[in-house]
Amino acid sequence: MKHHLKGYNAPTSWPIKRKKTRYTGKPTPGPYALNESITLSLIIIEWLKHAKNLREVKIILNDGKVLINKKIIKDHKFPAGLFDVIELPDLKETYRIGINSYGKLAITKINGTNKKVYKINNKTILKNGRTQLNLTGGRNIIVKETNFRTGDSIIFDHENKKIVKHLKLENGARIFLNKGKHAGNVGTLEGMNKYEGMRKTDIKIKSKNGHIETLKEYGIVIDDSIEEAQWKQ
Repeated sequence: MKHHLKGYNAPTSWPIKRKKTRYTGKPTPGPYALNESITLSLIIIEWLKHAKNLREVKIILNDGKVLINKKIIKDHKFPAGLFDVIELPDLKETYRIGINSYGKLAITKINGTNKKVYKINNKTILKNGRTQLNLTGGRNIIVKETNFRTGDSIIFDHENKKIVKHLKLENGARIFLNKGKHAGNVGTLEGMNKYEGMRKTDIKIKSKNGHIETLKEYGIVIDDSIEEAQWKQ
């Protein structure tokens, strides 16, 4: 298995200059698809400008100075994805990964937070009436409640290891589009259409750019802590 990517083969969502970058690091296998994540080394070098090369990145990480979702990360190829929260405690800096209006991964500086938005991809019924929520980012959470539905979102507190808010996929919900030609848009859910005989559901949202109709799987329910304007770079 190759441990690197040629620049011109790197995902278009990555912030690199393909004609000038011959090779770039390949992410460690993880919960995100290649085009839905970015390596920690690129975040530190290209976005945060806290290192000039991979050697400096490794020094920073080996000292335990970077956390993702409250977990110390020392792998420079670690893949970070949508809504992951990156902390640099020594510098008192906190960032969140998102998608801008061009459909590219981007980052924004935020006030310190322990919380992350997760979409419920599906559910698994366990013994004793418990339910396992299978979330974006490869995280699974076991709950006793049964009112969680596929397509809903939760806000999870990584420091206290608990769900602090349940965001339902229903009319009036705030929706962030993370895929498709409308990726990066934020709007209000106005309705859903499910096609008989097809495993397909469309959602209709109203955004500042007008009315948008797209696939349900492209939408994530969010709250007011996520703003479209955060990722204009």
